[in-house]
Amino acid sequence: MNYIARLILEALIEQGHDDAYIEEKRIELSGHTGKFCSLLSLNCFDADTTRKVADKVGVPVDDLKTTLHTIREF
Repeated sequence: MNYIARLILEALIEQGHDDAYIEEKRIELSGHTGKFCSLLSLNCFDADTTRKVADKVGVPVDDLKTTLHTIREF
C-alpha cells in the first residue's frame, strides 16, 4: 500500500468507521498502482477525511482540495 493510501486508511480508522468499512477500503486502497491513483480516490471521500489527510501531511486543506480538483480534470 502506498503512502497516500495509508494516510487515507489511517484517517478512516481515526474517524471511527466500522471494521467492515475499513476492511473494504483497505482492499480498495491496496489495489492502487500509485500515489496518483490514491490522490484521485480521495475525491470520493467526505470532507472530514480530506481534512484529516491534509493535517497528516501538514498542508492547508484548501491546498489539498485545489490539488484534488486539478487531478479530477485529468
